[in-house]
Amino acid sequence: MKNKTFIDQVDVLVRSGKGGDGAATFRLADLTSEVKGVRLLSTGEALAFQKSGDDLLISLPESVRQEALFPVLAIECAAHPATNSWGSQRIWEGDPARVAQWAKAEWDRKGYRAR
Repeated sequence: MKNKTFIDQVDVLVRSGKGGDGAATFRLADLTSEVKGVRLLSTGEALAFQKSGDDLLISLPESVRQEALFPVLAIECAAHPATNSWGSQRIWEGDPARVAQWAKAEWDRKGYRAR
């Protein structure tokens, strides 16, 4: 078995279980890389997944959905994990001004008021 390096894998903390939404499927958006496998980091259990465009849909077993702690998923990619332009802009990068107009419209639409 090939030794894994940090550049082949993405670790994701899932807000599921009793502390999260308990959904049967976890969606990781904007991942353009080919995915070779997904497993629970704690047990090594392989999880079913499906790639749909730039979305990765991961099936979470009932045991994971009922877990009190947030599980961590290890996502093995065929190469260095990559994202699309939208993903790179919203993951702590990019110019926040690109969404300022949208954010202002949402703020106004929801009736929020500054204090």
